[in-house]
Amino acid sequence: MKKNNSQLYTDDFFDKGHMGLKTREGIVVLISWIVAIVPITITILSFTGFYHHEVFRFWKSKVGIYEIHFFGTILFCTFLVAGFYAITMAILQNHKRNRVVDKWPTYDPNEQIRRRKLIRKLMNDQFGADCKKYSYYRVEPDQNLDDNEFLKLFKQGDQQDD
Repeated sequence: MKKNNSQLYTDDFFDKGHMGLKTREGIVVLISWIVAIVPITITILSFTGFYHHEVFRFWKSKVGIYEIHFFGTILFCTFLVAGFYAITMAILQNHKRNRVVDKWPTYDPNEQIRRRKLIRKLMNDQFGADCKKYSYYRVEPDQNLDDNEFLKLFKQGDQQDD
């Protein structure tokens, strides 16, 4: 198999050869489909056969039919609640987006550029030029930044702009 660095994963199933893997996975898929389809077929035939006697049915008891009605009712109610919740959340999210995001930009590129310049100036004043601290730099105790140093810098920058 060729080494392809552009993909994050590889799957030998789709490469040439590997017939054992393809056979084994094919058998597992067929068995899985049979395990899923057989109970569904039995249930549908028995349910329709209870009301239409010409259809073959696997069980003739009313208890199984009542269980199908019961579980069908529960599933129907569950889908109604889940659908109501999903639709309500979609409507609320759309209203929120239309009211908030459209009026207040979440990213101001000019403000970000201004803040980057302020931080770069502070770092150069505090620690020296970039070429000096390129490979290794030891920070002296008096050069440590104070708490909220950037916040103070931004507030000073806002006052100077006014």
